[in-house]
Amino acid sequence: MGAPDGAEVCELVGLLILHKLRMKFKNLDFGLYRDDGLAVSGRIVPNQLDDIRKGLHQLFANLGLKITVVTGTTEVDFLDVTLDLAKEKFRPYRKPNDKPLYVNVESNHPPNVLKQIPIGINKRLSAISCTPEDFNAVKSDYQRALNESGHKHRLRYEAPTAPKNKEKSKRKIIWFNPPFNQAVKTNIGKKFLRLINQHFPKNSPLHRLLNRNTVKLSYSCTKNVKAIIQSHNSKLLNQNKPAAEEKKPCDCQKNRRARCPLRGHCNQDDVIYHVTTDENPPRKYIGSTGSFKQRYTSHMHTFRTEKLKTSSTLSHHVWDKDLGPEPNLKWEILANAPSYKKGNRNCDLCLTEKLHILRNLHNQEYLNRRTEMALRCRHKANFRLNAFMKERKKQK
Repeated sequence: MGAPDGAEVCELVGLLILHKLRMKFKNLDFGLYRDDGLAVSGRIVPNQLDDIRKGLHQLFANLGLKITVVTGTTEVDFLDVTLDLAKEKFRPYRKPNDKPLYVNVESNHPPNVLKQIPIGINKRLSAISCTPEDFNAVKSDYQRALNESGHKHRLRYEAPTAPKNKEKSKRKIIWFNPPFNQAVKTNIGKKFLRLINQHFPKNSPLHRLLNRNTVKLSYSCTKNVKAIIQSHNSKLLNQNKPAAEEKKPCDCQKNRRARCPLRGHCNQDDVIYHVTTDENPPRKYIGSTGSFKQRYTSHMHTFRTEKLKTSSTLSHHVWDKDLGPEPNLKWEILANAPSYKKGNRNCDLCLTEKLHILRNLHNQEYLNRRTEMALRCRHKANFRLNAFMKERKKQK
């Protein structure tokens, strides 16, 4: 609960539980949303109903969980809806101590986000109200909360419409999401779209891919003051924590320390490194890695194995110029930056690498390509489910 990936873990656990429930209780229909579950059945005799209740307790106990089972009811509060099977009706539900609270119209949010708040509330209340009377019975609290937040919208019941069967083909759209701030007076969106028209006109070969129909703009929200203060405090507190284990600056073997690529400081993590070749004129390359020693070993392996020639721009250059399996290269560290951690929105290591590449983009000495600016973060892959499953198989 509360973890950055808590929702994803909850979904996985929920799918496992649903599978076990379906295999054991064939006459029940189960539904699950995160950690709230609901089961529906036809008429069952009391003895069988009690056996089902005991079976549910046993199944969850085997998984290390506890469950509260209420049987024999025809009305239940599930999420924000009250479901009545006897009357075949439904109406909005809110916990007794829950008070609606919405973003104020004067907050630092994109205008479109503020505009959609009351519209979304109106749609949701209408969708979970069986009749206009159910809607009008609960709308006063929501209307009061909207008024207190400065919204002028009046809540009105909207009868549900039948969904359209015709499905439109979805276009491939590239989204540009600049952060929004009321302090910025420049119309960023207007200027960006004007650049699309200017640099990709109809006679451009890229107009088919980059035009006003395929490139859209939507502002993103910036961090609020609370998140900024918490992040700053956390950074300061972590600086004072003693290191769990100090790493040696260099772990090269004694007979190879004279050839250490960083001259006795190769055992570094989360670095942006710089490579210079021994040519005339010299060629240069910028890269990033979570562990410099592992990345250096990987680079040297690609220099000796021809089938790995295209694994990086540096190895491609070494093979094309025939610099040999052990080329004379000068390795340096440009900067340190933390790599991606679960729950973060960005990877500082990849962003810092792209910043250094961008600074030398027009320098002909550098091997880095412009396309590297559009690459996705490689470090997020370590936190995906398939990486976790591979690690589990290795441990077994």
